[in-house]
Amino acid sequence: MKWGVNINIIFDIGMVLADFRWSEYCKDKGISEDIVKLLEERMILNPVWDEFDLALIPPEILIDKLEGRFPECKAEYRKFWEDITELVLPFDYSADWIKRLKAQGHRVYLLSNYPGFMFEIHSKSFGFMDDIDGRVVSYEYHIMKPDPMIYNILLKKYDLKAEECVFLDDRKVNTDGAEKCGIHGIWFKDYQSASAELDAYINSRKD
Repeated sequence: MKWGVNINIIFDIGMVLADFRWSEYCKDKGISEDIVKLLEERMILNPVWDEFDLALIPPEILIDKLEGRFPECKAEYRKFWEDITELVLPFDYSADWIKRLKAQGHRVYLLSNYPGFMFEIHSKSFGFMDDIDGRVVSYEYHIMKPDPMIYNILLKKYDLKAEECVFLDDRKVNTDGAEKCGIHGIWFKDYQSASAELDAYINSRKD
């Protein structure tokens, strides 16, 4: 059964609406490429980062605990955490994209794996926050995508029907997780193609 043009559009944040620019951030702080690789291997792209997203341990304790992974570059590790304001910055298109979707009558939600202390800092620069209709973030519930529970939390919290929702995420495992819950998934690769795919999908669902 087709539904009208007004649908529920759910966005991931990192690498969809905002740039998790950790490599450039490190270079901005004068951290050498060799140390950047260590940070990448042992923290950024390591499952240990999930502990920040899940918020099961206070971040300051986890940061202190992780320092032991970097005996050869403690100074650079500490520099990484000095001021993380520019670790994540919104993409130029994000605010206008959401405003356009809202102007078309759609509702917009956020569903993201994100550490709480970082979200508090970074969301201040997200120009789209005032336009969203709701959010579920991993740190708030100690659950991460692609666990089916986190999608269902969003649906239940805002009384949404899965078949009336579409979800955009840069990780296919997460869009696959959404589809297992009955939500249409769009695997985000870049703004141009994702925006075109979303528009095409919306048009295909019109009465």
